[in-house]
Amino acid sequence: SGALHSGGTLTLSASGPVLLKNQIEFDNIDLSQLPTTSGLVKGNISGTVKLTGPLPDPEQLLTGNLKIDTAFHVTDLNIQTFKIQHLEGKTSLNRGRLTHDLNGNIFGGKIATKGSSTFHKNSPIVTTDSNLMMDQISLGWVPLVYQGEWAPSSGTMTGDLKIKGPVPSDGKISPDLKLKGVLAGQNLAFENRHIETAQLEFKESSANLTQAQIELKGIKLGDRDFKKVLALFKITPEKIDLTEGRVWPVNGLIQLVGSLQPKSGNYRVKFKGDKLKVEELLPQPLMGPLAFSGALAGTLPQGIATPGLPDYSRDLSGD
Repeated sequence: SGALHSGGTLTLSASGPVLLKNQIEFDNIDLSQLPTTSGLVKGNISGTVKLTGPLPDPEQLLTGNLKIDTAFHVTDLNIQTFKIQHLEGKTSLNRGRLTHDLNGNIFGGKIATKGSSTFHKNSPIVTTDSNLMMDQISLGWVPLVYQGEWAPSSGTMTGDLKIKGPVPSDGKISPDLKLKGVLAGQNLAFENRHIETAQLEFKESSANLTQAQIELKGIKLGDRDFKKVLALFKITPEKIDLTEGRVWPVNGLIQLVGSLQPKSGNYRVKFKGDKLKVEELLPQPLMGPLAFSGALAGTLPQGIATPGLPDYSRDLSGD
């Protein structure tokens, strides 16, 4: 169903590339009927695509001189298990630079993004300079794409971020990627763990430094309760410093400082606990007041999918 119209010119030259000037208009196209989707994609789309300039080789489509402008409106988009109620916006690709202005309703909330991404010739690296806004996005979809003990199975996320630098690829995040803004989560559930509120704030960044603050409230880890966790980080390409860490159990306070070298996995941590209750931190039948202090150094296990206590204890030293 729907309507499709295409019109324009194609100019052939014996001495130069093929020049294209074309506009494609489509209205209420049923995506499930397209042969390329095999029924895996459902929804309706309307919009326009304008093509202007020399026709590039397929491998140079993103970095060539062909300008591609799009405007679209999608409703009830369903890609296997992912559902997008509404998505609309505009994009423009010109000489390797893709600008975008998009907004929509997804996973029960709202999302909007505006900015640009740059594709580089002879390089897989894509850099971005974009703003991202999210409002009450449900996190129930996360286990469908990521499995892990800290992958939330429910909860909501709201945020406003400025993103600048290389786009993550192959599961790796470049230290040159800079973030500024706030992410806030509510009622986050992780297997037998639960966090009432979580806030991650990326503060002012320089070329080599990012400052971040994590604040968690209403934490339940199995049968252990914590009122609050606060952590301040300074992040550089070489090292992550925990400049201030505080953990509030039901009683008392635990203070932490430390550092981690991501490439080697080497870490150091100093800690101090005061006015604590043994029964709130350790298995029963131990009871009574607790205070401690010390320092540890070691190397995080690498190349192990699910490391256990022996893996973390290897090369561990301290007092």
